[in-house]
Amino acid sequence: MGLQEFSDDAKRFDAAAQKLVGEHFLNGLADVLGTPADSVNGQTLGDPWPILDPAAYHGLASEVVTLIEPHTEADPVALLVSLLAEVGCMLGRGPHLVLDGGYHPLLIWPVMVGQTSKSRRGTAGRRIQTLLSGADPHLTRGQCKGNLSSGEGLAFAVRDPQYREEPVKEKGKPTA
Repeated sequence: MGLQEFSDDAKRFDAAAQKLVGEHFLNGLADVLGTPADSVNGQTLGDPWPILDPAAYHGLASEVVTLIEPHTEADPVALLVSLLAEVGCMLGRGPHLVLDGGYHPLLIWPVMVGQTSKSRRGTAGRRIQTLLSGADPHLTRGQCKGNLSSGEGLAFAVRDPQYREEPVKEKGKPTA
């Protein structure tokens, strides 16, 4: 395969990928968001950024987000879910709801997605951790893993620990 053939194949692949995204993914997204498919195919998805319903900002959590928001680049939704997750971890599994016979502690595990190095995913978490460390300086006890780099990074972060004793070797031969 020559360079020209490769270039032609790449162009056909790119066109097919754009058609697949336009016809399947964006149309499905239009159904979920309740946006007309025409505006989705044109990639105009309404508001440039989703806005959380004001009812979500309630009580002390709302006050914390309102105080921090003007002084950070973090998204207010990210601040809110980070606060709820951190406070839930501080409270532990004690406070809970029983719904339909199931035990539900006040724990949430938010996933914040965005472009690498541009979307400030970690900024909200750091602002909330700094605030809550005043209440409990040993809050994370070293368990905060930070941002993940890939699926392999996730698998490594949640793997079972491995403990092995291996002899110390020098030039391939055991020393002890």
